[in-house]
Amino acid sequence: MPNNFSVSGQKIADTVSINGQIRLDDTENFDFKQLSVFTQHQPGKSHPLKSEMELTIQLYRGAAFSVCLPDGMTSGSIQFRPESGKRRNVMSVIEFSGSETVRESLMGGLSPGRWKVFYVDDNDQILKSQQLDLRRGQIFREKCQ
Repeated sequence: MPNNFSVSGQKIADTVSINGQIRLDDTENFDFKQLSVFTQHQPGKSHPLKSEMELTIQLYRGAAFSVCLPDGMTSGSIQFRPESGKRRNVMSVIEFSGSETVRESLMGGLSPGRWKVFYVDDNDQILKSQQLDLRRGQIFREKCQ
């Protein structure tokens, strides 16, 4: 995007960055050579036709953990959050009504660090809790019984 981005003649930024996130079903076998991105830029009053746009694609593989349900758990939720940082009080919740939909699946795209994971039944009882040390680009795989 052009430098010196302005609105109504007032400079509000030196550059503009547009970010996106892609969720993959098969994170280990995805062929990144087949990835294509379509962009469209429409010049406006503050962007003359001669403005330039630079496309930079940066691919980051976040951390992930595999789901290992407690014995007998067929429905409920998987709740997880980082232990520190500005998102430490933000809980991610995946609810499910059939264990086959989540069994041995991956929860990915997570920032590296220590995470708390809770497996909660339909009666809001914690059946299992974990503390995981997640690293960027790696999958924490727990061996399920």
